[in-house]
Amino acid sequence: MEKKNLRSASAPAVIGPYSQAVKYGNLIFLSGQIPIDPSTGNITADTIESQTHQVLKNIKNFLEDNRLSLKHVIKTTVFVNNIDFQKSMKYILNILPKIFQRAHWWKFRVFRKMR
Repeated sequence: MEKKNLRSASAPAVIGPYSQAVKYGNLIFLSGQIPIDPSTGNITADTIESQTHQVLKNIKNFLEDNRLSLKHVIKTTVFVNNIDFQKSMKYILNILPKIFQRAHWWKFRVFRKMR
């Protein structure tokens, strides 16, 4: 199978030495997404909810640029670094099925910063 790097001008540009996404066979793997507004290149959202919505908007834009939609997503993983976001993330995880419109598997992980 051929591996192909994919790009989208409607999603934030990558910051490091990696691709926005890789297509392998009939699967596409998006790299980690952060809440950057692609029109400004900055993180403008100030709450975990608004940051999550920006990330979902970026994913949606990327998929649409590659002739796909959120209904094609089969797995998502959410990483946060603060346990205080747990209540907000429970709300977000409850609305994800409505956004993606199909059954998937979600993971929610909290990572604490090492001192």
